Amino acid sequence: PEHFHDDDTLWVLGRNQAPIWQKLWSQLVGGTDEPWNLVNSSVAETLSRREWDAVDIQEISAQAVLDEIKKRGTSDLAPSAFNRDECEQILSAVEDSDDTFWRSLPFHWAWKEDQEGPVSGDAAHVYLDVGVVDLPEEMLREVHVIPLSVDGTLAQRQVRVLKQLDEEATIRLALGNVDVSDRWSVILDTLHKLEKKGKEPSTELRGAIKSHYWMPVADRAMFKPEDVIDLDGAEEEVERVLACEPGAFVTPKALIPSVTDHSFFPTLRETYFARGKDGLERLSVALDTLNDYQIGAVQFDTPETLAEAAQILRDYPNAGWQLLSTLIDKMGAEPCFQNLLSGMTGRIPLDSQLQLLNWISKRGRSDDRAVQVFNQYLKVFARYEEASSALRRLTLLNAEFQ
Repeated sequence: PEHFHDDDTLWVLGRNQAPIWQKLWSQLVGGTDEPWNLVNSSVAETLSRREWDAVDIQEISAQAVLDEIKKRGTSDLAPSAFNRDECEQILSAVEDSDDTFWRSLPFHWAWKEDQEGPVSGDAAHVYLDVGVVDLPEEMLREVHVIPLSVDGTLAQRQVRVLKQLDEEATIRLALGNVDVSDRWSVILDTLHKLEKKGKEPSTELRGAIKSHYWMPVADRAMFKPEDVIDLDGAEEEVERVLACEPGAFVTPKALIPSVTDHSFFPTLRETYFARGKDGLERLSVALDTLNDYQIGAVQFDTPETLAEAAQILRDYPNAGWQLLSTLIDKMGAEPCFQNLLSGMTGRIPLDSQLQLLNWISKRGRSDDRAVQVFNQYLKVFARYEEASSALRRLTLLNAEFQ
């Protein structure tokens, strides 16, 4: 006989075991319904237990098959050969303490568009439908949705272990569906629904909402919420910067009315837009590339010294100092020093440096603060290669420097 010399274990379907386990076992050992080492039950019953042990006959049982799957993995299985009832029978046999294994099994019945069949519970884009949300069909094209089982025990385990198609999952799917034009509406509606429940997204998801392109502006372009600079009381100044660098960021006035009129918009502004220190940091990034807003490579050691310089230079015709003095008045010196200044201290041309020094010299001869600012800029001037030749063009502040 073909397998006469083989010493593989012989198997027989155990007593009181459903045929499903033999069907599943057959897939594990080669995919045939009647493998050579499967002993007919009627034959096995004529042998004593001692004879079973002698020829190494083992019973096919639910636990034995599940243990074998743990050892071998699921790559040899053909889940599509099982119907929904059979899949639930397999899942129901897994021990309650083994949720990780239970979730990984490819026997979770799910539907995708107009098809249904078994999938692994921990595969990507597999969610349990708990009746919380109703997504547009175009957002479900790549999603497998597992319906809640009618078996109460199995349903409880599904809710406990599987990813749920809840509000957070809805937002993640909307963020990922970049080709769905109205996904912004789904995101805002879902955030509002969470808010009405007294809930908010996880910290990680809030970060994703801020950093993904989904916020539509008037020309239908998409921006990230963290690119919407929203500084109370400084709207005009921010708009002037934006006019110099279109597309570097947006302001709330650029958003489409359907967004600004949405019930969640007040919370959207407070939670997801670049406001306060975040807004200053985002503005600093934009200013870094704008020469007109550079104030020179001058160093300020404290917010107080920056505020004093801004007070002296607020009327000087430099866009950077005009912006700084306005924002310090409206937001305070500390956040401007910490979050804005770094994008404005780029080197300015020597002529601009001379004009600034001479402007201070003409206006600040009797002001100690002006003397201090003049001295700070004089140090910067001294680092220019052409400083010596340009010295004759400099109006010194007092006789000390003659």
